[in-house]
Amino acid sequence: MHIKQITITGFKSYRSATVAGPFSPAHNVVVGRNGSGKSNFFDAVRFVLSDTFSNLRAEERVALLHEGAGASVLSAYVEMTFDNSDGRLPIDKDEVLLRRMIGLKKDEYTLDWKNVSRTEVFNLLESAGFSRSNPYYIVQQGKVAALCAMTDHQRLELLQEVAGTRVYDERRKESLKLMEDADAKREKIVEVIDSIESRLSELESEKEELKAFQRLDKERKALQYTIHVRELEEAKAALEALEDDRGQQRSRADKLNAHLTDVCANITTAERELKSLGPELKRAEEDREAIDKRRKLAVEKIAKLQVGVAEAEKAASTTAETVANTKSEMEELHNLMIQKRAELEPLEAELTNVKGEEETIRKQIDELRSSLLRLRVKANRSNQFSTVEERNSHLRRSIREARNRKRSLEQKINTRMADMDRLQQGIVKNEEKCVARRKEREELQAESNASNSELQQLSGERDRVFRKRQDLWRQESEISAKIRELQDGISKLEANKRSVIGSSMYYALNFIAKLSRDNPRDFGPDKVYGPLLELIDVDTRYSTAADVTAGGALTHVIVNNDETAAKLVRALREKRAGRVTFIPLNRMSTDSRPPPPASADSVPLLNKIRSDPLFSSVVKHVFGRVLVAKTIQIASDLARQHNVDCITLDGDQVNRRGGMRGGYVDTSRNRIDAARFLREAGSDLRGMQEKKGEINATLEQVNDNLNRLMGEVQRRNVVKRNASIKIERLDKEIHDLERFMEVDRRSIENAQNQISDAEEAIVNVNKSIEDMEKELQSPMISGLSSQEENQLSESKDEIETLRTSRSEKMSERASVERRVLALRAELKGSLEKREAELKKSIAAVAGDALETSETEDLQQRMEENLKRQQDALQEAEEDLGNIRKELKEAEANLVQKKRAFNQKTAFIEQNRNEEARVNKAIEDDRQQIEKKYSQRAIETQKKTDAEKNIRELGSLPADFDKYRDMSIGSLMKRLKKANEGLRKYSHVNKKALDQYLNFSEKREALSQQREELDSGAAAIRQLIDSLDQRKDEDILRTFKGVSKFFSEVFKELVPGGRASLVMLKSSDDTRVQQGTPASRIQYTGVAMKVAFSSTGQAYLLQQLSGGQKSIVALALIFAIQRLDPAPFYLFDEIDANLDATHRQAVANLIRKQANSGTQFITTTFRPEFVNAGDMWYGVTHKKKVSGIQEVGRDVALTFITDEPTTR
Repeated sequence: MHIKQITITGFKSYRSATVAGPFSPAHNVVVGRNGSGKSNFFDAVRFVLSDTFSNLRAEERVALLHEGAGASVLSAYVEMTFDNSDGRLPIDKDEVLLRRMIGLKKDEYTLDWKNVSRTEVFNLLESAGFSRSNPYYIVQQGKVAALCAMTDHQRLELLQEVAGTRVYDERRKESLKLMEDADAKREKIVEVIDSIESRLSELESEKEELKAFQRLDKERKALQYTIHVRELEEAKAALEALEDDRGQQRSRADKLNAHLTDVCANITTAERELKSLGPELKRAEEDREAIDKRRKLAVEKIAKLQVGVAEAEKAASTTAETVANTKSEMEELHNLMIQKRAELEPLEAELTNVKGEEETIRKQIDELRSSLLRLRVKANRSNQFSTVEERNSHLRRSIREARNRKRSLEQKINTRMADMDRLQQGIVKNEEKCVARRKEREELQAESNASNSELQQLSGERDRVFRKRQDLWRQESEISAKIRELQDGISKLEANKRSVIGSSMYYALNFIAKLSRDNPRDFGPDKVYGPLLELIDVDTRYSTAADVTAGGALTHVIVNNDETAAKLVRALREKRAGRVTFIPLNRMSTDSRPPPPASADSVPLLNKIRSDPLFSSVVKHVFGRVLVAKTIQIASDLARQHNVDCITLDGDQVNRRGGMRGGYVDTSRNRIDAARFLREAGSDLRGMQEKKGEINATLEQVNDNLNRLMGEVQRRNVVKRNASIKIERLDKEIHDLERFMEVDRRSIENAQNQISDAEEAIVNVNKSIEDMEKELQSPMISGLSSQEENQLSESKDEIETLRTSRSEKMSERASVERRVLALRAELKGSLEKREAELKKSIAAVAGDALETSETEDLQQRMEENLKRQQDALQEAEEDLGNIRKELKEAEANLVQKKRAFNQKTAFIEQNRNEEARVNKAIEDDRQQIEKKYSQRAIETQKKTDAEKNIRELGSLPADFDKYRDMSIGSLMKRLKKANEGLRKYSHVNKKALDQYLNFSEKREALSQQREELDSGAAAIRQLIDSLDQRKDEDILRTFKGVSKFFSEVFKELVPGGRASLVMLKSSDDTRVQQGTPASRIQYTGVAMKVAFSSTGQAYLLQQLSGGQKSIVALALIFAIQRLDPAPFYLFDEIDANLDATHRQAVANLIRKQANSGTQFITTTFRPEFVNAGDMWYGVTHKKKVSGIQEVGRDVALTFITDEPTTR
């Protein structure tokens, strides 16, 4: 066995994984410079193989970790690989790996990658020859020097350690401790025995009195025993009677409880039905109110239609008369208007003539005034100018001004003539527009009249569709209310299901259902079928029996195979959703056994369960071998007869071995019923939702139709409204055009008047010019001529006459004008307005019949309108009839619901009264039972007291039953007499005899224990003597062996030299030489004598030089190793203090032992060891990190050559 390889990681200066090896089984030399890590290499080996680094504290473990640049090292390990081909280690392997790992908080060993304890490691090493008593198979630096410095006593301790006397010392110490404990116990036992002896002597004097006391005491015990037995028998008899009464009361209580359960079930059922009737009653009332509201609306509609029919009938009967009267009135009005126009025409002609005459007179007056003015101006000029030239100059200027004014008047006339032409053209255009607008109005009016009939038909159809939509809305509202009720009920049923199967199971099943919905590929309905209770259908009568029979299997989930089950189990674990049992169908075997036979009193439970054939194996497995019997007695007989399990309808079970199980079963917590109710409610909900979907689809179609009709009606109304707006706009345009034409006519008239005035002014201007030109030709005279004077005078008179005539004409014109205005006002303001009103009225009644002369169709249209009104009235009356029929049915339904509600309320009240009565009976029974329980407790206490008293009597005399035939009175008298006799011995120690016996037994036991301690102490002393003797023998034997090998090794190291070991005894001058016989000697030390020549003087170690001491110490080390050889040795610079000769001698010795099969690993700075090596390894150090690698001898010698010679 030898070290094959060493791996160091993170230990001291070795940071990364450093592998040293493979090592030679002979001599391996490790070289390196100072501080490179050679000693750390040896520390790593000691870290694994020795106990130097045992029991490390945290800071000590940290000190062993590598400290350098970079990330800190948190753990380290040293791994040694041993070649075990010789089988020295008790492991059946050729190669063994031993590793020790340390960290901040760990320190552990592994052997072949398995954790082992430190004790196991060192026991294994000792079995291979690595004794902990031999400290020199690893020799580190300074150990040779320490050995040189040892005293004689320290060398003795070293030999003792080599001899293994530590074991003897430890065992001797343990033996002494045991002997001390035995001595202490023996002293205590002696003290106790002495006290017992004194107490026994006292108890001897109390024995006679105690005998008399015991005789009376036996009699008292016998009497007390007989009395207590009588009391016990009486208590038992009373308890038996109470038990019989309690059985009868229990039977009656069971019947009352069963009846109460039935009553409570009736109340619960009735309340559930009443709760469901409440919304139905409310819905019936709401339906009745809604139908009654529809009835009122229908009545109102019929009333309106009746009014419309009456008006239509009246209109149809009076339309022709109205049109005829209107026509007659219009003819009279037309004749009157003709008459008024006939009256107006001569008046207008007369007014025109009068105005002409008035205008002629005005013109004459103006001409005379102008002539008069000219004469006056001429007269004034004769006085104004002094010369003809001044006058002529003024006249020429006036002529020019007159001519300018004439041109201005002519221009004005031309302008007015152009305006008149423009206005006349505008009047013609406006008249053409009026004709076009009137034609367009007539067309629009005809189109509006034609669309009225279609609009009425569309409105009627729209109303019918609207009523149909209201009916669908009502149906949809009713179904929505039922759906909400079903959803509320399903929520309550879900809560009930959660209650009966447990919350954890409920949530687990819900998780599986959700997983099946969300992941149909892995957990679809073809793989996960659901829990058993949702996959079976049981007759209501047998649901309790099925629920009790199945038990927990009802919540087991059926899946297609075990792979799906495993996936579901993993999903449940990952989500922590609970625990569920799965039933894979591929694991279910087919049960070919027939079901139990049916009879008049029994039926196989399997026959009452319905399920999909796919699950038949599961259903047969759970329910297949169970019979349902009428009574528990029949079930018991059938179970024995057919060897099957039986169950009653109430859930009482009898198994095939005859065991019974049962009791009260709360049917409200039946899981099968809960699942069935939930399944039925879900089915009802889906049916209602499908019906609602159909209604919504129909409602959508109706809405589309209604929207279409409303859009068409709206479009027609828009067309009609647009036509009315256009007609109104056309009427306004026509009126505006007529007003514009009237304004233009008045403007033309004003322009004509202005032209007339301008022409008259031109005439006057011409005369004025003519007069001034004449005056230019005449001489300038003062004043007027006689002719001009006469003309002036005549002009004045004529003006006065014309003014008078003009005034008369003006009065005549005003009179004629008032009459004309009155006739015009009557025509425009009254007659024409009335004519327009009549036209509008007849147009509203008969359209354009008046204008188109088609009055023969008017009556037909009125009759059609009447028929439409009558049809609408008939339809409304039919709707009212249907509504009244629905109302009657709703009222009947409401009455029925109220009757059922009242019946359920009365039934609940009746059952509540019965519940109160049964509760009172149960309470009375409970009170009776409590009284019986109190009596039973009293009797039980009496029985317990009697039994306790009997037990407390202890051991009884042999004749304890001799008083059995005596009466209780006699017994009490005898007991009283015995107690009086015992009072005389009240001072007697009643336990003296027992105490005497107990103390005697204790004395014997303690004496035996003392003898055992004495024998044990003697054995311990003998063991100590034996240990001392064996220790001395081992020390002496080790001394002899080491002394022998010491002499031999020294001779090999120092040829011709002599060496011996001397054992020092307690006497200072006595020496034990080699060969002294073993004896019980007190050794004090070991001395060494050496001579370095065969003839030289022998010296003690203290008398030698340093080098000599080192060679002597090495001789002792090799001697110890030869005495207790190990498979390998590690030397760390043991040649440090030797000269060349001695180094060569030590190297030759190592070489010799290595060749004999012992492995050496040494470090050195000298070439002798290097030359004696078989393999060499160089230790390097760079950046605070050590490394080790195999090198050749020459390279190893360079390490030594480069190393300084001084240390």
